Amino acid sequence: MARFAVKTLEFDKVKALLASKTATSLGKAQALAIRTESEFSIVKRLQEETAEALRPAG
Repeated sequence: MARFAVKTLEFDKVKALLASKTATSLGKAQALAIRTESEFSIVKRLQEETAEALRPAG
């Protein structure tokens, strides 16, 4: 993702807020390690993984 977009969207603040909501130090470290991705194939795969995780079991 372009630097200006990351700054405009305050990505670092979002990561910090997410990290503050975690229950463990491992979760906090993982939240702070999140990075943006700009390669289309990787973004598509990640979105598919998210959609799968949100699908109701059944």
